[in-house]
Amino acid sequence: MIEYRSLQPAELDAWFDHCACVFGGAADCELRGLFVNHHYMDPDSDSADIIAAVDNGRIISALKLFNRTGYFFGDEFTISGIGDFGTVQEYRGQGISYRLMERAVKRMEEREIDISMLRGTERMYDKLGWRNVRTYTQISTAEAGIDKWAYSLRPADLEQDLPALKGVYTGFSSRFNGPFARNDDFYWRYWVKFEGANVWVIEDGAGAVIGYVGFTYRNGGLDIGEFCVQPAHEGIFDNVAARLVALTGRLELEVRFDSLIPSRLAPNRFEEQSYIMYRLMKPLNVNGREIENTEQLLELLAAPQFGDVPRSDVLFWGVDSF
Repeated sequence: MIEYRSLQPAELDAWFDHCACVFGGAADCELRGLFVNHHYMDPDSDSADIIAAVDNGRIISALKLFNRTGYFFGDEFTISGIGDFGTVQEYRGQGISYRLMERAVKRMEEREIDISMLRGTERMYDKLGWRNVRTYTQISTAEAGIDKWAYSLRPADLEQDLPALKGVYTGFSSRFNGPFARNDDFYWRYWVKFEGANVWVIEDGAGAVIGYVGFTYRNGGLDIGEFCVQPAHEGIFDNVAARLVALTGRLELEVRFDSLIPSRLAPNRFEEQSYIMYRLMKPLNVNGREIENTEQLLELLAAPQFGDVPRSDVLFWGVDSF
């Protein structure tokens, strides 16, 4: 008989094995290590938040609740993200995933979570009350820039720069809907450090950190996955992109970044994503307005569209993905 329950701490090794087999197709030591790292680099990890279907002592399906705090409407709300969700091949198509999701909802309700989030497109999530929001990636061409500039870039030293990075991140990201709050130093030192791309700080002429950028060079282009600056310096994104292009020795590169990042670069095109989903877990008061269901939440999140330039409903930094 299949039982649906939270894992015990002694079952963690079996769960790591399960994840490696389900997502890798076979026992994969490197992939297993990824799930081990995700669990222990997360300051809020709790085996009770791993919901599993167990058949005669064998984990046949499981998901994990990643507990975070997120910025919405100028305030912080508790978020529970659903990830690491996988079922053993021979047990698929039997409704087990649906039962696990129901159990996860119950767990989040017990914890009085405000909003649940997941990344997916399955109809099952829609049936259980999750709804999609829109995000857009802008793709532009940036030319290399090496002219005299009032700022400088250098690789971040997480230990030395952590206080400044936290301050810049909070000041920038808290103005949007969707980013996770990163108030815990442990989260920065482990999760952000190991999940993040190249992180370079942006300094002014006096050597003060006024921002940072996380980026990778991929497929002949430049992906800017994260960009945070103090409000007074928001207009420097294009200059930062130009400097990063110049580091490659190329004259120009195609640059990808979230459409909510302020930029004057002409868009070549936009790519829409609709795999971020939210579900309101309990009624909320938002700036004096009572939000009682997910549809009302998404109505508030919907970004106004101006002309042909699409705007994301939420801002979600890839570093925080689970």
